[in-house]
Amino acid sequence: MTKQEMIDQLIEWNQDPDELKEMTYKELKSFYKEMKEEFSDDYLLFPNGRDRDAEDEDGI
Repeated sequence: MTKQEMIDQLIEWNQDPDELKEMTYKELKSFYKEMKEEFSDDYLLFPNGRDRDAEDEDGI
């Protein structure tokens, strides 16, 4: 992944573009990895605490 691709994705995750552009590639890569892990956690998919079977229980 290029530096610009990481910056574009991080901007979508509401990070400051100016700060991102000042980072070195190594810093950016490390920060990107941290943010990717944070945004891929399951709790973000179900923020209201409902489990994965909630659709079935609602009859949808």
